[in-house]
Amino acid sequence: MGEQPRLSLVYLLFLSSLSVVFFGTQAVAATPVPARGIDRKALTADKASERWEKFRDQFRGQLPVTDNLPGFAFKARLEKFPRRGEVITRKGFLYGLWSDQGLLRMDFPSKNGEKSASVVFRNGTSPEAWRLASGDKEAQKMEAVEFFDPLAIGIDYSGFDALMPFIHWDNVSYVGSGRVIGRVSHLFSCLPPKEMLEIKPDIRSVRVAVDDAYNALLRVEIFGRRGVVDRKFSVIGFKKVRDVWIVKTIDLLDTRSREKTRLRIEAAAVDLSLGPEIFRKENLDRLPDVPEKSFVFFD
Repeated sequence: MGEQPRLSLVYLLFLSSLSVVFFGTQAVAATPVPARGIDRKALTADKASERWEKFRDQFRGQLPVTDNLPGFAFKARLEKFPRRGEVITRKGFLYGLWSDQGLLRMDFPSKNGEKSASVVFRNGTSPEAWRLASGDKEAQKMEAVEFFDPLAIGIDYSGFDALMPFIHWDNVSYVGSGRVIGRVSHLFSCLPPKEMLEIKPDIRSVRVAVDDAYNALLRVEIFGRRGVVDRKFSVIGFKKVRDVWIVKTIDLLDTRSREKTRLRIEAAAVDLSLGPEIFRKENLDRLPDVPEKSFVFFD
């Protein structure tokens, strides 16, 4: 077995995390799956439930009560590739803790006349997000449909994409197991609760692919009313930073418009000591102080 990976999500992003997932050296998958297609009985009901609960437990979103917790900072580039016109680019920073993937801060400083924005996300059974934009005197709590607004002007990346509240929805079922980006993965379908459907009735379900060896997020697919994928987040590339592998690139594809938004990590500081102060909404008006020498820059 290889070294145990450290895990963290952007999911964002992904983007996606936007989630950013960290891998050590290659581990051997324990679950046999077909080379193509999905085996709907690869896991028993009990094993599938155990897998999901273990995965979900990584996203507690709890504000730390002590200082000097192992954390990270990323310099990121968000690019939207419209079907027509020029590529839209915003640069920013991501901050998080290794111990809790449900806590994330994103900063988009003002540049070339663009409005600044800083957001802190707390996942969990009662997820929430606070945003401070240019001109605001204090951070504003994001409510209802605001979770689906772009976090940065012109970029197709929202609070819903970053927070991933579907991880804590109650109605979750095991779909089956197969290969995602060449890795053995388990697929789960998350059905939106009533309160989410009242906000966004177009969401029919969200399918999540979880890596078998590392219990890490690999892909998110959002199904619309037609029962087909409307939006998809996929891990594209990796990069080794000191002793860990990080996800370097995540793509968000809107299958309806065929427009793509790419989250690319350009530099990473992976050995930071962080406390609760940078994740408090009261402190969104000032950027965390991370020495430039802490970052490893990529080609």
